[in-house]
Amino acid sequence: MIDENVSEGLIGQAFKVIFKEFERYIKIMKMFKGIDWNIYVKMRNKERKAGDAKKDYDDENLLDEDEEPAKEEEKKEEEKKDDE
Repeated sequence: MIDENVSEGLIGQAFKVIFKEFERYIKIMKMFKGIDWNIYVKMRNKERKAGDAKKDYDDENLLDEDEEPAKEEEKKEEEKKDDE
């Protein structure tokens, strides 16, 4: 059996929290002046022409990618100890 009054109360509380977060986000966004895209594009093109802009990101591992091989090695070491 479902208590409709309790469910409605919980949904009402959830919406109150959600809209409060929306209001907070809108307030933050109104304080943000934004980006002057003309200046950004000029500076970015200048970096590219000078060769200062990094173009390749494929060689860099993400943090979680660096951690996974270490965990696998630990598991293999534990298996070896168990086998002995």
